[in-house]
Amino acid sequence: MSTGSMWDAHNMTDLIRDLLRAVPPEAKYGTGRPFLMTYQIAIEFTRLNPVVAAALAHTTGGEGEGPYALTTYIARWLPDRITRGATDIEMRFLSPQDLINLQFNDGGTVRTATTNQAGWNSTMFRLVGTTP
Repeated sequence: MSTGSMWDAHNMTDLIRDLLRAVPPEAKYGTGRPFLMTYQIAIEFTRLNPVVAAALAHTTGGEGEGPYALTTYIARWLPDRITRGATDIEMRFLSPQDLINLQFNDGGTVRTATTNQAGWNSTMFRLVGTTP
């Protein structure tokens, strides 16, 4: 089974959409929901869907965890699904300019992003709109 079809077999777009839907809209400025970085999505996805996460990747992701992590999988395939019609999910990039590191708390485990260390933009996603 190809990687793309694994995404579809596990309904990844819908599972990520549900995860992004749980992020409340920003109330003070009315700018919609905040963006989540791929690492935040992978951490929360693994917490909510541990069986699916384990079927797709051997690790959540972060420094020293290799290129086959869930972070890499999501960063590769979610933009593809947005292009194919998941237009309710918005993607943006965070520049690595002047960033030293990005760290995320995964239930007490610190995960350090490697995208900025490699000089790459980090992907961020949000569900468009403010309705629940």
